Amino acid sequence: MKVRTEVLHFARELPSKDVAEKLGIKEKDPVLHFERVRYANDRPVVLEKSWTPAAECPDLKRKDLKGSLYLILLKKYHHHIVAAHQSLPAVVASEVDARILGVQIGEPVMLVRGVTYLHDGRAIEVEESRFCARLIEFIIELGESSQYGV
Repeated sequence: MKVRTEVLHFARELPSKDVAEKLGIKEKDPVLHFERVRYANDRPVVLEKSWTPAAECPDLKRKDLKGSLYLILLKKYHHHIVAAHQSLPAVVASEVDARILGVQIGEPVMLVRGVTYLHDGRAIEVEESRFCARLIEFIIELGESSQYGV
C-alpha cells in the first residue's frame, strides 16, 4: 500500500492534568501536541492525537511527523521504546471522525488510547487514535507460540 501522513495540528502547549499524569510530568511542563491523519492508498485510515514531553524532543518539527514518530524518536533522539499500554474500545464516529475518516456519523470506529514507554520506564507518548473499523483489523497474539514473541 502507498502510505502517507497529513499533519493537521502541531503545537507546543501545556498538557491537561490527565496527559501530565500519564506522562509523569507537571502541568507546567510543555508538551508537543499533534494530530495526524494516516492514509493507505489515499484512504484515511486513522486519526491520531499524540502528546509527548517537549523536553524529550526539543527540536521536533512538524515536517518530522510525516513519517513514523517512533522512528524519529529512535533515530533523532535515541529513545528506545519498549512497551505500550493500550485500550481498544469500539465507539461510534463523531462528526469530526466522519468528516476526516470518510465514514458516517455513528459508524463504528476503533478508539485506541495508550501510553508508550521508554526502556527506563519513562512515558514518552500519550495517544488517542481513531481507526476506521471497516478498514482495520487488530490481531493480538499472546504467549510463547506467537510468531512475534521473542
